[in-house]
Amino acid sequence: MNKLDIKGRVLMTPRMLSAAMGVCRQTLRNWEKQGVLVPNRVFGKVYYWEDEIAEELERLNANKHKTYHS
Repeated sequence: MNKLDIKGRVLMTPRMLSAAMGVCRQTLRNWEKQGVLVPNRVFGKVYYWEDEIAEELERLNANKHKTYHS
């Protein structure tokens, strides 16, 4: 499956993203409901911007090992 390149930005389908991340598509939907991922809908189809996903993953990984004490 080829990625869709639009003006230098890459759109990925849920199938492509789930394969790249090693998670199931239900996980992507759960993350969408939690506000972790923001999908783009075009004519009823769902796509994700590859650069936005990379930024979000970096943010999540940066906060992954932080602990908070009260």
